[in-house]
Amino acid sequence: MWLRFRKWLRLRLQQLRRYQAVLACDGAVYKCSGRDFTEEHRDGTLLSDGTIKWKNEKLKQRLDIVTFENDMCRDCIFLPLCWGPCCQKQMEAANGDLSRYCQKRNMELKISDYVLHRVNSAIIRERNFKATE
Repeated sequence: MWLRFRKWLRLRLQQLRRYQAVLACDGAVYKCSGRDFTEEHRDGTLLSDGTIKWKNEKLKQRLDIVTFENDMCRDCIFLPLCWGPCCQKQMEAANGDLSRYCQKRNMELKISDYVLHRVNSAIIRERNFKATE
């Protein structure tokens, strides 16, 4: 049940990704809360009528990125758990070098331990989800 819901949710979140926004108190709009709120990272402006005026070129560039469509990720055994660096990191990567953002290369756990952790976490979530039904 949980896995079906998760697949459904992932699809919906991908569709809603366009509408996700972080609003600053000065009316600046950003797509990533993991970066400084500077002019360089600004993605749009909140207008007085409550709509957002996006920087359309930047928004299109961000939404066109499929996080795992690069050689480093496509051939990686870890891809089903990771899904590649986020679109913000990919936009910032100099010359397309994503190696510094690779989770597998920067992990402190062995992959087998991490997979076991993820499986156990999924089982616990499934049990908790069933308990609330």
